Amino acid sequence: MKHKVNNTGTGFILLSAVTAVGTASGAVWSAMGMFTGSPLIHQYFRDAETNGLSQIFAHTALSALLFLMAVFLSGTSALGQPSSLILLFYRGFSTGVSAAMLYSEMGLKAFTAVVLLLLPKALCMLITAIIAVREALRSSCGLACCMTGADSYGNHSGSLRLYAVRFIVLAFISIAVSAADTVMLSLFSSIISK
Repeated sequence: MKHKVNNTGTGFILLSAVTAVGTASGAVWSAMGMFTGSPLIHQYFRDAETNGLSQIFAHTALSALLFLMAVFLSGTSALGQPSSLILLFYRGFSTGVSAAMLYSEMGLKAFTAVVLLLLPKALCMLITAIIAVREALRSSCGLACCMTGADSYGNHSGSLRLYAVRFIVLAFISIAVSAADTVMLSLFSSIISK
């Protein structure tokens, strides 16, 4: 896995494919009428249960931060690669569910809401998720190499601090995206009103 997730862009493309499959699966899940009302399913990409903008910001930011924490923890394990990929699929799944929920509630009128509100937030959050998972895969692969003796621990000294700093930056980006989403929602709230 270490050689596939590198700086040439191949890793980013493969992780994007995992996200796209998750998004398509979520849309199909929702279109089939499966249960989508739980925040565990839609991860507040579509926050219809709340009335206040501050509540929407809190839900969106908290959901993103919990996701980043889970990915961070999976990267601290030598066996964390599968869980990182499952988390990325799950994040994409939630995006697909949320888009399909909008279409089921609003019909074709949902196109504008999806383009103006859901798509920008989803793209930013999913790119952040892909970067987080890429970092977790690198960390996990590095730990596996150290444990098998293929690489010395000295080559990775200070890596945990750098790994944590990267996730802190991603957390700030996620909070900023949540704030921007809240502003966009306040500006275009009439579009998504029923």
